Amino acid sequence: MKKEVWLIYDGECLICRPTANALKIKKAAGILHLVNAREPHPILEEIKQAGLNLDDGMVVKFKHTLYHGADAQYILAMIGTDVDWFNRMNVLFFHSKLIATLVYPILRFIRNTILKINGIKKLNNLATHKSESIFQSVFGQKWHILPDILRKRYSNSSYSNDIITVQGKLDISFPTMMYPFLHFFRLFNILVPYQGNDVPVAVNFRSMPDSSILCFDRTFHFPNKKAYQFRSYMQHIKENIVVEFVLLGIGWRMKMHYEDGKVIMQHDGYVWSVFGKLIPIPLSIILGKIYAEEQLESQDSFSMLMNITHPLFGTIFRYSGKFKLEVDNK
Repeated sequence: MKKEVWLIYDGECLICRPTANALKIKKAAGILHLVNAREPHPILEEIKQAGLNLDDGMVVKFKHTLYHGADAQYILAMIGTDVDWFNRMNVLFFHSKLIATLVYPILRFIRNTILKINGIKKLNNLATHKSESIFQSVFGQKWHILPDILRKRYSNSSYSNDIITVQGKLDISFPTMMYPFLHFFRLFNILVPYQGNDVPVAVNFRSMPDSSILCFDRTFHFPNKKAYQFRSYMQHIKENIVVEFVLLGIGWRMKMHYEDGKVIMQHDGYVWSVFGKLIPIPLSIILGKIYAEEQLESQDSFSMLMNITHPLFGTIFRYSGKFKLEVDNK
């Protein structure tokens, strides 16, 4: 049985197409198959199910494993041949995984810029059908056992104009030691710089028509104060891993799952998005770890809790309360 290597690339990219056609691999690695991601092919569904965004990078399938972006470039260099100058340069330059990781985001930026200049639309290979939620693949088989109110709360589809609105009241608290940071909260519109009980809050979960990112808009109405808005962006990475981005590409990575009647968002570290590459950063010792949960309260409401716990100072931020689904524009 002959070994096979599959390279899936953007056929409308003026750089990707000639590069793919020029690539050669060692005979021992197998036969190289080129797949234009803009044309129907069974492997595209496999890539979609794996949650790999072709607008973020090409994909290589080698030995039944899918490699994406910089990892795909590295694998091609490892199995590449030096048959001509182009392939010799590819092998020499990307044989280092570190170099591939650093350089690939630049190549992706150039590719996306060229597509934009030429008016070519993105591949959007992860676009879901209207009936499928962004979070359906996050919860997997447990999606259908979520309480109806929680399933509606998480029902935004990607690449759409869906808006889910919930309204409720929160108790918000933090210790005195956090006071010096309140100006920072206000300046960058992150977290909440005020405390209070039964604070009215409206939350809009907005899908983006041109991406799989979910915009998370919160508006807090404190007595005798101007409405305070806090926005973040959530992105499904793979399986049950989701990242909530807040400021300058810095995000909270979480593992989401449904267990014991609760949607649990478990801290999985902080990351920094650099040219689309998520780089782990050791901020837990400074910012603390985040934990959040949501659970059914009644047929038309749910409760939620969010804690930030510092390893030295304990709970440094907390809010909890109840919400009702008010608007479902789908």
